[in-house]
Amino acid sequence: MDISIYDNYSGAKRDFEISTSDDGFRTCDSLLAVICLEGKATFQLGRTEYEVKRHTFLVIAPKAMFRIKESNSKFRMDVLRVGESLFEIANDAPLKMLLNHMMYENPLYKLSEIKTKMFHFIHLYLSVMLKEKKNKYRNLIIYEYIKVLFWEACNIITEDMERLAGYGPEKMDITQKFFRCLDRHFKEKKPVSFYATELGITAKHLSQTLKKATGKLPSAWIEDYSLMEAKKLLRHSDNTIQEISYDLNFATPSHFSKFFKEKTGMTPKEFRKESEVTI
Repeated sequence: MDISIYDNYSGAKRDFEISTSDDGFRTCDSLLAVICLEGKATFQLGRTEYEVKRHTFLVIAPKAMFRIKESNSKFRMDVLRVGESLFEIANDAPLKMLLNHMMYENPLYKLSEIKTKMFHFIHLYLSVMLKEKKNKYRNLIIYEYIKVLFWEACNIITEDMERLAGYGPEKMDITQKFFRCLDRHFKEKKPVSFYATELGITAKHLSQTLKKATGKLPSAWIEDYSLMEAKKLLRHSDNTIQEISYDLNFATPSHFSKFFKEKTGMTPKEFRKESEVTI
């Protein structure tokens, strides 16, 4: 199962691949969620620094460069690693949107004391459950608890977005409806105007709303959904690259390959070969 639980990051190098550069930065192919239980530390993600202290959680996106720049002697954290294949549990469109916002727009959030305790309890429970090899319901239980963690985190994110942006129910409704519509039509419908028409608003209104809510324009989300689906199909299906390109409504396989390489730095063929090596 593509998930690991750590106390203060112990065992991480032993359990999965993590690369460390000469300047101390690390990268991991999985999502890392850090919950601070005591003390404080300064995490650096790329060029941005975040103060992680008691009752906060930090999300480190897959392949992001990060390091713990400094920490005090009391610093203690829970760490959850979730592999990219498990992101398929996030099959609800608003949940996908909020997870992307959490990973790439605003990775640090405050927790109440009770939520910190709850997250710590789930962390402990998952740690025990991962060792129960004979439990025939083990995988199902783990998936459901990961869903609980995702939704709890997204509730915190939603409240934070509404507070900072003065976001009312009407604008949040537009955002959620866009992602539900996108989830149904992203393969065959690329123009922003299509989604605006479906929502009964102008393309300008939709773009302004999405930009304020998520930091990204609708066109960027449409591309992101195509990219996520392409990765999933390349990793988990036997479809040819030509079949995948037509399934995602690209004019030709060469158009698809160009799009994929611009987004990932690899051709679809290179990505599939690398995935076969790491699975």
